[in-house]
Amino acid sequence: MNDTNDPSDLFPSGLHRLDMIPATQATDLLASFQCGQDVLDGWLATRAATAEKLGMARTFLLIGPDRKLDGYFCLSSATLMRDRLRRAAERQGMPGHVPAILLGRLAVAETLHGQGIGSILLAHALEQACRAAHGPAAAAMILVHPIDAAASRFYAKFDFRPLSGSEPAEGIEPAMYLPITTAAKLVMLFRQ
Repeated sequence: MNDTNDPSDLFPSGLHRLDMIPATQATDLLASFQCGQDVLDGWLATRAATAEKLGMARTFLLIGPDRKLDGYFCLSSATLMRDRLRRAAERQGMPGHVPAILLGRLAVAETLHGQGIGSILLAHALEQACRAAHGPAAAAMILVHPIDAAASRFYAKFDFRPLSGSEPAEGIEPAMYLPITTAAKLVMLFRQ
């Protein structure tokens, strides 16, 4: 985590409760969700339940006190090439294909932008990823594919860094990663 950031800046207090409702049991909420990114809204409405049923991704829903969907994230398994890790210490001892958890989607309802909900969702996503990584299916990294430059800046605040060899192209942000050990430290900050 960035040394200049106070944990309270990274993880605002307030809404910390995540209702983990499977996407298959909340289809009425999925179709009405709007975050301002058609690709994220469309995936949730049309693909999340199928991804759950097929075991391709787990979608976690943040349900507000008004029983509306305030945001969501999804996780799945992935691998990344060891030589794409930027730091030699991160590559040391790793296999050629490094096991990872993919944070495939993270979105906040458009009406709640700027209120810290994204940071809270990310904290919950990191916590779930750490649980998975330390469970029966080990993983060493968390991988994200930011949807735009603003998302890249958001993830960079939490020490995600671009994969080596990933350069921004027109309309495409570089994939980013975070070691599970760093994620675990961020989760501890969130719990404070």
